[in-house]
Amino acid sequence: MKTCSISSVALATIIVLLFSGCSVRPENSIDMEDEHIASQVATTTMSPARPNLEERFAGTENFRVTSFSVSFADDTSVVYHMGFLLGPDLSGLLALPDAEYSFAIGIPSDFRQLFNCESTEPSEGPVPLDGKANYKVDFVLKTENPLSQKQRKYLSENIEGFELYILDQDGDAIQYIDDIYQFSLVSSELSNEEIFHL
Repeated sequence: MKTCSISSVALATIIVLLFSGCSVRPENSIDMEDEHIASQVATTTMSPARPNLEERFAGTENFRVTSFSVSFADDTSVVYHMGFLLGPDLSGLLALPDAEYSFAIGIPSDFRQLFNCESTEPSEGPVPLDGKANYKVDFVLKTENPLSQKQRKYLSENIEGFELYILDQDGDAIQYIDDIYQFSLVSSELSNEEIFHL
């Protein structure tokens, strides 16, 4: 009967440990990967995700334009008024922190020279109030010279072709309507019950 010497057993144990990849780590230590994961979890739980407004503004389920008109504040200021409705789902989302949104109007090509721009500056959207669904936003455009009566009449009679851009909190366009006036006519044909499932 052959016996193993102590040195053979020790050598075999060392070889097994080397090949098995065992590592000894103190109980309280955290390696870099564990620390990175813990950091990501803490960041995720501490800062809520920003609301995704793009999906909620799509279609007429949550947003519709109720009116689009023009008026004149003075001889060089043209004001476009847009009335709109927010459905309950979108109102709730827009009431959350960091749910800022704004609107900008794209100017039809035949008016660009008169206003010397292609679009308006963004107008901040109102923060929804409990129980309120109707809102209004105004866009003021300036002309370099006073408007003639003929120009005023032309502007009053030609409100089609203005585009609407709905912008998120970063100023990125999340929704586009190619003709605000036509969209308001289509929206007004639908009842509140059809739109907002009241």
